[in-house]
Amino acid sequence: MKHLLTLLFIGMQLSAFCQTQTTQTIPKDKTTDSTTFVTTFNLAHATKDGYYINGYVVEIDWNQAKKLDGKKIRITGKVSIVKGQNSEPRAFDADGNPMVDQGRTSDTRHIVNPKIELIAD
Repeated sequence: MKHLLTLLFIGMQLSAFCQTQTTQTIPKDKTTDSTTFVTTFNLAHATKDGYYINGYVVEIDWNQAKKLDGKKIRITGKVSIVKGQNSEPRAFDADGNPMVDQGRTSDTRHIVNPKIELIAD
């Protein structure tokens, strides 16, 4: 019994000092209402996340985007807000130096699975 308690105590001490590495992801914080708007699509508004359209980042496949370029479309979808760096507390390393963050500084509104309709002129 003494050996079991000793091993249990040592095991708990070792596990208390183990460090695990976690990756920081920017969560899609909350989903708000859906939106619908009509616009003319432009490939020039591309970003790594999608296309900036009317203040939203709309996730559209590249092949679909080529077909929609210059056309009038209606976009409908749910809006997700992704928190930016200004919404989160600043992180510091072990020496007290501020860590370099990547990403957008302000919150962004995303339309993840948009429904896209062509509008006839």
